[in-house]
Amino acid sequence: MEAAHESQSKVWRRVPASVLAGLSAALALAAGLALRLWMLKQFFLVNGDSLIYGGLAKNLLLHGRYALNGAGSELYPTLIRLPGYPLFLVGCFRVFGMENYVSAAWVQIALELAGCLLLADFARRIAPAALSRGAAHGTLWLAALCPFTAVYAAEPMAEALTLFMVALALWSAARFRARPGWGPALWFTFAVTYAALLRPDGALVALALAPALLIGLWRKEGGAVIPAGKTFRMAVVCALLALMPFTAWSWRNWQVFHVFEPLAPRLATDPGEIPHTGWERWVKSWCLDFVSTYAETRFSWAYAGLNALYLLLGIAGLCLRPRFWRPMLAYLVLRSALLTTIEAPEARYTLECFPMLFALGGVALYRLTTWVLLVVLKVKASAGRG
Repeated sequence: MEAAHESQSKVWRRVPASVLAGLSAALALAAGLALRLWMLKQFFLVNGDSLIYGGLAKNLLLHGRYALNGAGSELYPTLIRLPGYPLFLVGCFRVFGMENYVSAAWVQIALELAGCLLLADFARRIAPAALSRGAAHGTLWLAALCPFTAVYAAEPMAEALTLFMVALALWSAARFRARPGWGPALWFTFAVTYAALLRPDGALVALALAPALLIGLWRKEGGAVIPAGKTFRMAVVCALLALMPFTAWSWRNWQVFHVFEPLAPRLATDPGEIPHTGWERWVKSWCLDFVSTYAETRFSWAYAGLNALYLLLGIAGLCLRPRFWRPMLAYLVLRSALLTTIEAPEARYTLECFPMLFALGGVALYRLTTWVLLVVLKVKASAGRG
């Protein structure tokens, strides 16, 4: 038996590390795809916000108007939703057919898996050299198998696309820190701009990450140093590109409603519409009652436990202080502070924190794994000498 075990160990040692890494990545992506396909089969539903986004996209395609359907065939303009996700649905409807919401879910699944790869590479770049490769694989597995984010890839809503934009922003920021240039700068600008076009709180990504990039250049941290003039030009161009869509959106809202609204109204109401504050208060009480009754089931306890595991791994990753830990912590704090100001917060409002928890958790998971393996090897060595 011992000879057979030693023979198998020698076979595994002969396999190139790149092959094992590729196999691990392929298995993680396959598992992530299987999870999302199961979510698509079980939970795909078009209602509520999905129909609002779809109505905006349909009217953009058919009538060239950013409007919703009123009584009969009447259209009325609105500003209760930012144009990012309706424009995404416009692309899906034009390519795959009008009101083909499932096509949007398929595209979102592909983008979310691509986001898992971006986060894995981000973790590789921010982790200490000794942990970089293992941190990348840990992050990939954590991101691919997370049910909290996977379920939203199967729904025609803005969350999955927002998660991809956050992953793209993190990845391009790490690339820019290592090698400043126009490529990663433009990718970062696109990611943070489109994240804010999807949801108003998407602007927090830029607020947390952009200052860190500029400060890193000023302190000459990371990779190559670029001249101050080029840095200034890049900052100005990227800022102008980021502001352009919001300038157009603000101008449209001024022309149509005569109000200055660069994002979306806090209570999702059009100018002149009476906000339903009583409904907001009812939702708060209903959420508390739901938690107090449903939290007793086994499923909800397992759900809460898995959520706590991701959170604890993220905290452990922050304690290891990898590169970019300060801007990631800044984003988590800003996001948490924003949630305290929302009248009727929902669980999905915390989703944007998960890309950072995946990366930090991947670093911590591999560090913990190596520590456990070292302890086991020491115990075996001591037993062998004994």
